[in-house]
Amino acid sequence: MSNTHRPDLFANTLNTMDYGVTPQELSDDLAELLRAVKDTGKQGTLTLKLTVKPESLATGQVAIIPDVVLKAPQLPRDKAFMFMTPDGNLQREDPRQKTMKFEAVDGGQQEKAPVVSETPAAPRAMQQA
Repeated sequence: MSNTHRPDLFANTLNTMDYGVTPQELSDDLAELLRAVKDTGKQGTLTLKLTVKPESLATGQVAIIPDVVLKAPQLPRDKAFMFMTPDGNLQREDPRQKTMKFEAVDGGQQEKAPVVSETPAAPRAMQQA
């Protein structure tokens, strides 16, 4: 086999294989990775692995199988604080905490505060011609 090959062998192969699906997938994943890096301030990776299998040595046909792996950084997730009950379930309220009941009281409407008007602005001086 000769050591001379097309200088664009990789780019041409990638762009023409799989009818353009792989380069489109890589572009979409790269855009997603860039957004995630910008949003989180953390690094991520986009990996392309090409597996080349001989299909027919007589004709020189090979199969190229792409494997694209995106590992985008994630935003931290909120915690949910829960309490375990004696029977092994979870609930939001502490089972040892007593519940306080609040009721609305009738009557006693609060008066509205009086509206204070602003001091009128001084009249503008008339311009002399």
